[in-house]
Amino acid sequence: MISPQSLEAHDSAFVSEHVFADDAISPEDFVLVVGAHSVINPRLQIATIAAPGATSTAVATKITIGEYCIVSDMCTFELDLTRTAAISVGDYTHIEPAARISADTTIGKFCHIGAHAHIQRGARIGDCVHIAPGVVVRTGEVVSPHTVVAYVGEEGEVQTLAGGEAMGKSARKSEMQLHVGVLMRSIQAGGSAAGSGRRAH
Repeated sequence: MISPQSLEAHDSAFVSEHVFADDAISPEDFVLVVGAHSVINPRLQIATIAAPGATSTAVATKITIGEYCIVSDMCTFELDLTRTAAISVGDYTHIEPAARISADTTIGKFCHIGAHAHIQRGARIGDCVHIAPGVVVRTGEVVSPHTVVAYVGEEGEVQTLAGGEAMGKSARKSEMQLHVGVLMRSIQAGGSAAGSGRRAH
């Protein structure tokens, strides 16, 4: 469980007790900011990609999760403690299990990050983007709004496709509100959908 010193969560958010940070990361190194009605599921790992023994900056790295977001089981946020390189996830975004989000990354609103996807350092993902499972968004890559990034063809080439109205904000907002509502009701009823956790304050 991460230190309360490293967590700033809205009263309506849920953060699992089974969120943890690598031993090399101290509570002063980062702050996880969680917006209203967002759900942080178990086994979220806060990891470091800095070399062993590297000197941390004096400023805590901020990981910001917007409103009505879901971060699924076994995801990883990778920090570079040698520089202030924030991670930002916009409102109504769903990050599927075992996805990896690296330092200095911005993910827009109404996005879907597939299971086992890897968003590498410095990537910029616009609003209403769908990243398919297992896709690697390369270092510094910029993904335009309303697009789908997926493996296609026999050789599994990564391609960016137009998403059109299928990635509309209104439909995505309704979907995420419904999904979060189901998870929250399960948590409040003592269910297992979001694991063993707590409502963060």
